[in-house]
Amino acid sequence: MRRRGKLELHIDALSAVSSESDNITSLMFRVGTNYELITEIMKSLVDQGLVKFMPTNVIDSKGLYVMTDQGYHVLCAATRLMKILNVEPTNLLMRSDIWRERSKEHEAQIGNIRGNPL
Repeated sequence: MRRRGKLELHIDALSAVSSESDNITSLMFRVGTNYELITEIMKSLVDQGLVKFMPTNVIDSKGLYVMTDQGYHVLCAATRLMKILNVEPTNLLMRSDIWRERSKEHEAQIGNIRGNPL
């Protein structure tokens, strides 16, 4: 397995969150990285407003990560860029059935806004 760059790891994390709300441990296994790195990635995504952290337990600060609308826009743009550049999407992005459905809805909305349905 080849090493993934920072961008690919962030896209994989976004893709993992797009399919369902998840806690940090589940995300760590789905993205295939260690706890320290996924924590850093998720903090970055939260700081950028792409993902929202929803606490479920105030005592030990556990919670779920949920994608925001802005996160869906970024993930859609990343997918389109991969198609334009003819780059294979990451394995996690390809497996995300829910993401594919939401991406189709999102692209249809963008087409309607621009006046040309896709």
